[in-house]
Amino acid sequence: IRCNYRIIDEKTILREGLTYSDRYNNKNAIISRIIADRGWNSIWCTLVKREVYNCNPIEYTKNSMLEDMFVVLQLLTYSTKIGVLSEILYNYYYNPNSISKNQTTQAVLNRAQSAYDNIRLMTQFIEKNYDIQNLEEEMIVLLSHPRRILIPTLSDRHNYKLWNRYYKELKLKPLYCKYLAKRVKIQYAIAFFHLYPLLSIFKRYYFRYK
Repeated sequence: IRCNYRIIDEKTILREGLTYSDRYNNKNAIISRIIADRGWNSIWCTLVKREVYNCNPIEYTKNSMLEDMFVVLQLLTYSTKIGVLSEILYNYYYNPNSISKNQTTQAVLNRAQSAYDNIRLMTQFIEKNYDIQNLEEEMIVLLSHPRRILIPTLSDRHNYKLWNRYYKELKLKPLYCKYLAKRVKIQYAIAFFHLYPLLSIFKRYYFRYK
């Protein structure tokens, strides 16, 4: 069972009343959304029967990036029934100073490596349980995640070598992926073609006129 939720900070409600529809009762549609990072990838607003945990080989990651996504993906795969509550029953507190928001270069590098390690586990699970050819667009989003994390650090040549190591076979596929936002595609293109000075210009322009 998944409930609706609101995102709050110390002063206000940042987002409230997410929209659900009947298609969220379709397991394949939800799996698609999880892999494409379009929702349903959080465990904190989900209630799962104990037997789903106890009767299936649920695997847990050692690192902290995308760990919720991997667990939810497994739980949903092994579940026979899915329910959605439109009522808001959970408040998610957004902390801009949390560890996951740390923007030091080393913190960003650590997050990218953790994401890469966990995505390898998820990819193995997806290949074992689903027809990955029918999830090509969704997999582009998933596999590009470590590269997207690294983008703010790419003015350092060493970091670009790391960026190039993560799923090099993607090449320019993210630029044509229907699930990635336009701004993400622009950032990816700038990184791919080594146009690093444009990253800071784009960031200032985008957030000014968004």
